[in-house]
Amino acid sequence: MSLSPTFMTVLPFDLVELIAKEIEDDPSIFNLRLVSKSVNSAVTPLALRVVVVRDSIESASAVSFLQDCDGSVTSHVREVIFRGYSPGNRPEEEPRDALRATFSRLNKFPNLHTLRLDFHVLWEESVRQQWTRLVPEKLSRFYHLQTAIFAGLAENPPRSLISLLLHNIYKEKNFHRVLEPVQNLEIRVLSEPDDEVWFEKRFLAVFWRQSVALMVRAATSLTSLTLRGDQPVGVNPPLSFQGATLPHLTSLVLHQFMLDPMLSVGSGVFAFILRHKATLTHLELHGCTIDGGEVPEFLGQWHTIFTRFEQELRFLRSFVFENRDGNPSQSLEFGYTRLVYEEYDYETWKEPIHSAGPSILGRFKLFA
Repeated sequence: MSLSPTFMTVLPFDLVELIAKEIEDDPSIFNLRLVSKSVNSAVTPLALRVVVVRDSIESASAVSFLQDCDGSVTSHVREVIFRGYSPGNRPEEEPRDALRATFSRLNKFPNLHTLRLDFHVLWEESVRQQWTRLVPEKLSRFYHLQTAIFAGLAENPPRSLISLLLHNIYKEKNFHRVLEPVQNLEIRVLSEPDDEVWFEKRFLAVFWRQSVALMVRAATSLTSLTLRGDQPVGVNPPLSFQGATLPHLTSLVLHQFMLDPMLSVGSGVFAFILRHKATLTHLELHGCTIDGGEVPEFLGQWHTIFTRFEQELRFLRSFVFENRDGNPSQSLEFGYTRLVYEEYDYETWKEPIHSAGPSILGRFKLFA
């Protein structure tokens, strides 16, 4: 369908606005702003609703220009998305400083409620082990770029922010203040998946235990929390969620976590779930397992998990369960893992689990 300027100017304002909402191509929306004042009024809020920042000086400068506009422009921005280049692409000029400046001024958008940071998806760092520490041999530009962006955010956290999505982040302690007003938080962690690099998994566990726990503690306004690991984590050592409570949490989604219903310190993932029984209405467990330690001894099993859920999660209205292969809960392949080599490496336990408790299948169906 071809929309000529003359055609658009004679249409009722409400119809122009409706047509603009159905246009998915951003350049088309911006071109419509040139048709007339009435069309401009209808289209401008849509054209500026989502601002995409790319890994380049040109993109950072364009967003900076928007930030310098008056409220008639900046008030329309609702969401900012950062899309990094893939590791195979490199901008001609390093945009790190320009991007830091741009992200330090997100509070120029007074109605910004969603920030999404899509960083690169491949592990590019080079590290070596020195005694009990990992020493960087060479840090990639992607690491420095993330550090710069988080530093910019920490300088002036956007107070209107309620939703934050972080994909493929490194360890970063510089942005906890950004999390205070956030209501929806999604964290997806990128790490080295090589099974032979066992000493690096020790530091991955430390990252989850310290950095992620601090993020969760800082985000006291959360109503929705999603944590996506790319390797099993959660039991040895347990995540430091001791006493951590999010008073408004209604939705919790976990990927690749190990649950231990026998963990007595109250800092594990299972205890964290139950601690939110008064508010939790939606729960998803994807690729989660029960760990039996190095022996292994599966003293706590899935029937224990589901029994406690049934007894205590009285307000739960929806529950999603997928095994480690991504199959739906109908397959009922309940996962178990064991600790390997007294370190932080785990393998799937494939032998039958003998249980003196009730039927896992029956307990799952009763709970679900």
